[in-house]
Amino acid sequence: LHGYPRISLPITVGQQSASYLAEQESAPALADAKQFDEFNKPFAFVLHDIKNLVSQLSLMVKNAEKHKNNPAFQEDMLQTVSESVEKMNNLLVRLHEGGRQAAASAALDLSKFLGQIVENNTKAGGRLKFDRDVKGIVVVTDEERLGAVMAHVIDNALDSLDGDGGGVEIRLGTSGREAVIEVEDNGSGMSPEFIRDELFKPFRTSKGSGYGIGAFESREYVRENGGRMDVQSKLGAGTIVTIRLPAVGLTGGLVSDGAAQS
Repeated sequence: LHGYPRISLPITVGQQSASYLAEQESAPALADAKQFDEFNKPFAFVLHDIKNLVSQLSLMVKNAEKHKNNPAFQEDMLQTVSESVEKMNNLLVRLHEGGRQAAASAALDLSKFLGQIVENNTKAGGRLKFDRDVKGIVVVTDEERLGAVMAHVIDNALDSLDGDGGGVEIRLGTSGREAVIEVEDNGSGMSPEFIRDELFKPFRTSKGSGYGIGAFESREYVRENGGRMDVQSKLGAGTIVTIRLPAVGLTGGLVSDGAAQS
């Protein structure tokens, strides 16, 4: 064909064959890499949960020297150790199941659940407040996993506070058919760039210690529950973390005076 470049059929076929062979050789490697990634992910999450358990037990041991003769502390200590053993057993189950949560989700009253978290949070030192505009709201979730999410969000909020000043407020309400949990602090805050580029990326952390997967894991679990997690923050002014979850019902209706502290 006059005026058109001549194409060598053998060269073209050879190039396509080489490309096909290269793709065939790289496919198993990519599959292996993906398999290793799926294998390692649950270990990273479990490692993060173990770190939280160690922090909780370390705080208890630190307080034991001062309060070991207090019967109330002894009772709390036994309960904490018992709960920690149960959580560790559940972590072993999760590893055995390849990271998938074996326990079935169940109905959970968020008002009681969050109230108990606030009551048990000795790290807060009186700087944690709980407000609600519903007496009870029920979601279907795994209590332990949601507890890990809340522990991560609350610990980060407390860590952001400047010295002994400031505080953290947890609010529970509704929006349409959603339960809405807000955790607000007046701490150091985060830049928009950090929230956009770093906060939810695994293995990124601004702390001196930690594994940088807490925010990522928390948001993933909220998404698995059909919800979403949003973060609003401003440097020097504080942060609001909002968690929305599908609600299955109210128990007790609205708080009569609009918002009651628990």
